[in-house]
Amino acid sequence: MILNDVVTVMRPTTITDQYNNRKQSWANPSTTVVSAQVQPVGSNERIGARERNQVLADFRVWLPRGTQVTAQDRIQWHDTLLHVSSAPARWKSVSGAIDHVTVDCIVSEG
Repeated sequence: MILNDVVTVMRPTTITDQYNNRKQSWANPSTTVVSAQVQPVGSNERIGARERNQVLADFRVWLPRGTQVTAQDRIQWHDTLLHVSSAPARWKSVSGAIDHVTVDCIVSEG
């Protein structure tokens, strides 16, 4: 697998709010920089009187084995912020060892 891109996997940190509730915050996420392969999968556009005009673009991201990523994470790729939209899939090689990890992501504009 050729991983010719560099991405930053971002995970929210847990904070305690003024009411002593623990919640996730994206103000200062933990980050991990890894090599990757990012490919567009498709897109669609929502147009309607009741909805604002919106473009949704789907991407698939291939990551090296051992990369820690969850469905709640975000991935920064160049100037695009991808929201992970699937559970990670861990793919095995013919030897049975984990070869790479893939996640589906979405970008919403509008």
